[in-house]
Amino acid sequence: MGQRTSFTIWTSKQGDANFIKSDDRLQLTSKYGRQASKNWYYAALFDFQTQFTVGYSDPTNTSTKISDFMAPAYFLGALGMDYKPNKNFTLFIAPVTAKYTVVNDDSLAFDGAYGVQGYEVDNNGNVTNFENTRMEIGGYLRLNYKKQIMENISYQTNLGLFSNYMNNPQNIDVNWDNILNMKVNKYISASITTSLIYDDDVDIAVLKADGTPEQKTLADGTTQADVIGPRTQFKYVLGVGFAYTFGDK
Repeated sequence: MGQRTSFTIWTSKQGDANFIKSDDRLQLTSKYGRQASKNWYYAALFDFQTQFTVGYSDPTNTSTKISDFMAPAYFLGALGMDYKPNKNFTLFIAPVTAKYTVVNDDSLAFDGAYGVQGYEVDNNGNVTNFENTRMEIGGYLRLNYKKQIMENISYQTNLGLFSNYMNNPQNIDVNWDNILNMKVNKYISASITTSLIYDDDVDIAVLKADGTPEQKTLADGTTQADVIGPRTQFKYVLGVGFAYTFGDK
């Protein structure tokens, strides 16, 4: 019924500083369906996401790695119904969905990055094993909409929502992308892209202005601990491009 593959790497440079990575995404989505009625289809969807290169907490300092290829990687398989009233709108509803998270880096998995089970210390001071994977069973909704606003302006939005039936199902994981494309003339185009991500299982440290972790005082009044927890992540990119076609192809 449909397949989409996307690969994106953005870099940026400010002044005399080195180039740094600002975006890195590899995504493969495949969906197959059989018509059930006029606008409804029985459908199955598979989605895979990861990145290609290593990521750091501070792009100018390679001392603290926070991600890498297949760390994390997300595999999602879903069975449900697809509503498609026209070529511009689809709504996929899957009450049976499996989400599999892989953190193929022991240093990250050890600390429980991206929702996998990290190390724990028992009453005897022994360190328990950590996990590199996490399986979740839940419900999934995926919405795709595109619109030709004007002759040279188009808009597209992709929204994915996942609820884990076994752990806080009310806390919905969100992946929401918006793209506004504008063609200035034959050679020049511009785009505005926004991405919003929220995953209730991913803890993110709150940083101060100087980049150090913000801390809180625990109940004993003396022990300090980093302030961490799930956070909404938002990114926007404004891009301007130049294109020239050689020949009729």
